[in-house]
Amino acid sequence: MAAEFTKRSPLEKLPFEVLGMICAFLPRADLKALRLVSRAFDGPSLSTLFRTVYLKVHLGSFEKLQDISRSEKLSKHVRYISYDCRVLDDSAVSPDFAHWVANTACSGLCHRPDVRFFVQQFTQEELHGFYQNYHQFLSDQQHMLKGDNENRMLRDALQNLPRLLGVESRMPAPQELPPKQAWTQNSLSTVAQKILVEPDMLYGGELEATRHFWALLQSACLAGHAERLTHVHGECMELNSWRDAAASSLANYHGSFSSLQHLSLTFDDYEYSDEAVDHIADIIARAPSLRSLLLSFDRGDFMPFSKLVCPDVQLHHLRSLSLYGLCVTEAQLRDGLGAFRGTLRSLELADMYFCPGSWILFFKFLNKEMTLDHVKLYSGFSNYFDEEWTVRDEHYSPLPALAGASARDSRKYLVYRIERFITGRGRYPDPFTPRKKRDGDLEKYGYSLPWAFEQDRSWYHSDTLWLARKWQNT
Repeated sequence: MAAEFTKRSPLEKLPFEVLGMICAFLPRADLKALRLVSRAFDGPSLSTLFRTVYLKVHLGSFEKLQDISRSEKLSKHVRYISYDCRVLDDSAVSPDFAHWVANTACSGLCHRPDVRFFVQQFTQEELHGFYQNYHQFLSDQQHMLKGDNENRMLRDALQNLPRLLGVESRMPAPQELPPKQAWTQNSLSTVAQKILVEPDMLYGGELEATRHFWALLQSACLAGHAERLTHVHGECMELNSWRDAAASSLANYHGSFSSLQHLSLTFDDYEYSDEAVDHIADIIARAPSLRSLLLSFDRGDFMPFSKLVCPDVQLHHLRSLSLYGLCVTEAQLRDGLGAFRGTLRSLELADMYFCPGSWILFFKFLNKEMTLDHVKLYSGFSNYFDEEWTVRDEHYSPLPALAGASARDSRKYLVYRIERFITGRGRYPDPFTPRKKRDGDLEKYGYSLPWAFEQDRSWYHSDTLWLARKWQNT
């Protein structure tokens, strides 16, 4: 009878999806507490908490992943694995506590001159605790880097995650601390709160990033997830080592990535390699459902676009393409994009080089032949001949006037007028108009091109150095 009069919480009447939307806006600490005070939020909070499992190169982190995978209640909520590939530098281990405080503590957190200020907040007992935790963390890290431990533990865990959809390897930038006056232990990441050091990308870290990416992706494939994966992301990798790892990993998997919708591959260091590019092209060719593709390179050698995305590859769903640091011919890029004119709606380009080609003619092609709704141009564009553009924008610019421009003011900047011209479908004028006379161009205009346009600090020809200096002082 008592149960008959038990009052049911109004929250329990809300649909699971609505409760999940509420949970999505709450901090992780609040979600953990919420489970204890409301039965209604138990399922939705678990779904939010374990939707993405954050993994580090650390034995304890891998053991937590295994525990989650072995729990019938928790494993069903996991959709994504996000692998932080940063590691502690074990090449300069401090011989004693005093040396550690002077030379290792606060690494990756602040500049060495500021270490004393930050360390003064802690007692000697607390610092000894950080020191012991640091050595334990380093030991756990070395265990994961030894032999086949990483691959073995990943395979063991991933085979028990029935709804896994995505894997990513990351190399995040060190967390920037607030001003000195606001420094507290709570300002730090969860790792730094334990060891008073922030793991960083070490010299040659691209090799490690490549290794961890392939350990994660190969384990997902061997666990039977390849055809279910919708997201794959890898960053800060080295192309030649990527080639070797891809050759051995893909040799064990001959199926497709039929559900893959979002692929993002970032290489920080590369020299052109046919074999490496072939492996990138192979993954793209096996992913007919791709909706977004990001390929980023570090200003390396000439790389034919047709090698990355083969002309006979059918990508009927590709809506978003981002290309950074590529050196291609204009004709190749036109042909490549032209193949996606029916579906492609978003294009982002940065640090691009034509060899040969004309960027102004290419923008006119985009306006006329493509149907783009979103275009972003970043950093710089060159054709190694008469076009050497410097682009400044809210992401890359050191110019505060441009970075803080209001929506109304931004309309006048040339880079935004170019982007609107490309996406406007005739609603916006062409910023580049033909010019017949070219006598004294360099002296009069700051550039020698057959087009007239009004340069500003958002987009200018690099020959216009005096204007660039003037803008940077405003």
